[in-house]
Amino acid sequence: TTITGKAEAGAKVTIKRGKTLLGTGTASSKGSFSVRIKSKQKVGTVLTAYATDKAGNTSAGKSFKVEDKTAPSAPSVNRFGDNQTTITGKAEAGAKVTIKRGKTVLGTGTASSKGSFSVRIKSKQKAGTVLTAYATDKAGNTGAGKSFKVEDKTAPSAPSINRFGDNQTTITGKAEAGAKVTIKRGKTVLG
Repeated sequence: TTITGKAEAGAKVTIKRGKTLLGTGTASSKGSFSVRIKSKQKVGTVLTAYATDKAGNTSAGKSFKVEDKTAPSAPSVNRFGDNQTTITGKAEAGAKVTIKRGKTVLGTGTASSKGSFSVRIKSKQKAGTVLTAYATDKAGNTGAGKSFKVEDKTAPSAPSINRFGDNQTTITGKAEAGAKVTIKRGKTVLG
């Protein structure tokens, strides 16, 4: 909300948007000025600065565009499993989306005009791995990252079963560590 620049020493500086007066200030003895305006302006808005000297002579206007200095919001990321290599979600329209694991870049993509993105990464990631998505707008502003965990979507291998006889009621074997093992006869759960 503060516009700075140089003008003739002691000149009154006026900032306008079209015919609307946004603010005025006075250039210092060295010609520097700082004009505070009422509110932030939209990116791409054209403003014009005029300098008026003590004798009342007003310069031609100097037009300038409001630049994009606002970082995009963190992207939202859809659920992502250890069996996938494409990360999808939403980000600012047209933003470049970067997926990182720590400092390692895994992939980049561009959000569509509706904000959807799809980033293909090089390889599947282990369940529990923390990845981060960043959005960078066309002006080069990068927002805060959105961290997310890779979900376990890979079914365990089939268990191996030790020999089991008709004189036993305990079935033993090997399966993925921590996995729940279910024994069925047809659709009937036995244990």
